[in-house]
Amino acid sequence: MIYQSCVPHGLRLLPILLVLAAASASATYKCNDRGNVTYTDVACANGHQLPSTDLRDVKALQVDRLAASERAEADKSDLKRLVDERQRNERTEALQRQRSAAAVNKRLHICAKLGLRKKWLEEDVGTASKRSARKVRTKLHRIGEQYALECAPI
Repeated sequence: MIYQSCVPHGLRLLPILLVLAAASASATYKCNDRGNVTYTDVACANGHQLPSTDLRDVKALQVDRLAASERAEADKSDLKRLVDERQRNERTEALQRQRSAAAVNKRLHICAKLGLRKKWLEEDVGTASKRSARKVRTKLHRIGEQYALECAPI
């Protein structure tokens, strides 16, 4: 009579795989016995245990080192991008300040010219003949309006 187990074939291997996994996951001890270095899976008998180098730790360190290197490269590129962006913004702001200063200087120049013309026309009103005084007052009035329009406080 042939017995067929009610446990599927894959589950029969499960205990064996668990034992193998536990064995590979166990700690490795590096012992020093009178100058001879030995590796074992149990604690050192004489108590002279050396720092162990677990291969999984080395692999993890390599992965961490690679990830840190990649992060450093990404940080470098981010820093370069941010520095470039900041320099571009500073250049734009400097250009805007220059344009603003130029506009203020232009306005001051126009106001100075209009003020001078207004002053001269006021002087001309006093020295003009009766006949030309009306023309001079009209010009003075127009220049005064233009001065008020151009040079009013902002």
